[in-house]
Amino acid sequence: MYFRRKEFIQASNGLKQQIVDIEKQLSAIEPGDIVCRKRGNKTYYSESTETGEKGITRNQKRIYELVRQLFYEKELKLLKDNSKVLDYCVKHYKDISDEIIINELEKSHPNMPAKKILLSKTADKQHEVYEKNPYYQEDLKYITTKGVVLRSKSEREIGNALEAMNITYTSDVLIDCGMNRYYADFVIKRKNGSKLVWEHFGREHDELYMAKNEVRIKDYISIGLRPWDNLIWTYDSDIEDSRTIRRIIQRFIISDLDR
Repeated sequence: MYFRRKEFIQASNGLKQQIVDIEKQLSAIEPGDIVCRKRGNKTYYSESTETGEKGITRNQKRIYELVRQLFYEKELKLLKDNSKVLDYCVKHYKDISDEIIINELEKSHPNMPAKKILLSKTADKQHEVYEKNPYYQEDLKYITTKGVVLRSKSEREIGNALEAMNITYTSDVLIDCGMNRYYADFVIKRKNGSKLVWEHFGREHDELYMAKNEVRIKDYISIGLRPWDNLIWTYDSDIEDSRTIRRIIQRFIISDLDR
């Protein structure tokens, strides 16, 4: 997983805006110091002032304001600490990509055509270099016939079907859509060098999940992927029968591979 410098810049700007918002909310509270004491089973509250303490046990609004003040002060300190860390990252972080690494290799080993070797047809496709999804590694527990580890039983069914039909694929592949980045379930390379993205959306009855997937599809289209051409997506109801999976592969992948 490679982070990009602009992601640190975005995060830094976001933190700075949070700091401004918290400072604004903090300034709206009349400053004070809350004192809390226990007597038996009861808790008593007072506010410390220059002339002494003033009981506020019955003033729930003031108790809330003073506790909220403490909360904002702690939050502000943490945000400012993290902002300093992100500022350091913005200043010193260097972007990394396969292309940058290959260029570095060719500089340090000028007589070795690193790019040609790594991208050659004889390269081990099982070890293709690409950014995989680093999140929720605990979900990777469904193993296909050829040993690829996927995130759901449905994905395993698709993976097994692709493998049975001798179609090479990669899984959890980074798709950069500019502001948003996604990790596609399957990316299949065609003979002409183009790639097809296959997303499988399992939780059909989860409205929030489905809404996010609609945004994902729109983002894919915005970078040139075309639905039912080099972009397909399925749901669990589409693949309940293994024959349906094979028909999908035949229609959208094999027919394109043979073009």
